[in-house]
Amino acid sequence: MAYRYELPQEAIFPVGKTGDSDVNLCWAASLSSVLWQSGWADDTLVYGTEETTDPATGVVTTTDLKFSSANDVFNYYKDCFSNKTGYGYFGASWFFSGEYPVAFAGAENTKWGGGFRKAVNYGDYAFWLPSFNTAQLGAIWPDLSPVSAASAEEDEPVRIPNYGGVIGGLYITNAGSNGSFPSIENAENVVSKHELVVVGYETGGDHSYEFDIVEPLPNDMGSFPTSTVRNPRYVTGFYLIDPDDGLTTTDEEGVETRTEPEPFWVYAKYYPDLRAFRLKPEQTKASWENSESFLTDFFFLLKNPNGQGFVNQTEETTQ
Repeated sequence: MAYRYELPQEAIFPVGKTGDSDVNLCWAASLSSVLWQSGWADDTLVYGTEETTDPATGVVTTTDLKFSSANDVFNYYKDCFSNKTGYGYFGASWFFSGEYPVAFAGAENTKWGGGFRKAVNYGDYAFWLPSFNTAQLGAIWPDLSPVSAASAEEDEPVRIPNYGGVIGGLYITNAGSNGSFPSIENAENVVSKHELVVVGYETGGDHSYEFDIVEPLPNDMGSFPTSTVRNPRYVTGFYLIDPDDGLTTTDEEGVETRTEPEPFWVYAKYYPDLRAFRLKPEQTKASWENSESFLTDFFFLLKNPNGQGFVNQTEETTQ
């Protein structure tokens, strides 16, 4: 029997790329969604100031700029980083501490910023792991039952619990022949690397892409705060948000309309020799056609224990 676990829609904050200026910033878009979802980015953080001058009196007023959505966080990353590929794990570290390991991270930090959670030990909440199993999800998403907002007052914002966030690292390789697929360890085979938000998973899927039953892998969860380990082969599908699915269109009057990416399900099979999940080819998207897609690593960010909780920005709610 298959079981599917997904975050409530109110707790999902899709962020999509908008065009050429952020074409390589899938890591920042995915990270912005996860930071907002987990409560580490919120509307209490000041990321800049804005000065306005009263034309009548000449008085200058300075106003603090605060985040109001996950898209605001993404725009902040676009302002502070070059349009190059990178890793959400390092981008989140910069958001917490203000420090960015340029030698390892790819994208260049071109503007001073970050450092919003310097009092917090980033390593206590962030984990970059080469596999994915249900024990880890137990700590990230301890309760995926629907959350009722019926008791909220009409004139107060609806709040839901913060959930930890997950980013999956996707390698897209050249497709093999005769049903085979190339090694993801050979850099020549890799077409591109991509980062997506994981907002749900399936276990025990009864479909043609089911797993073989084999012995569990060694525990490679490091210091992850849980005492139980489950074989990642039991995970048979993922619920993903791809920041490439976001669209921005402009009408004849120059008004922009932004469409956020929609979550989608895809079956997956774990290959222990590759230490990666191969996504079912006929279920992958048109943009991955004629390629093989592998989820190879996962960045887990535990929720902010003091986070205030948000509703999805599409809700007509004042925050």
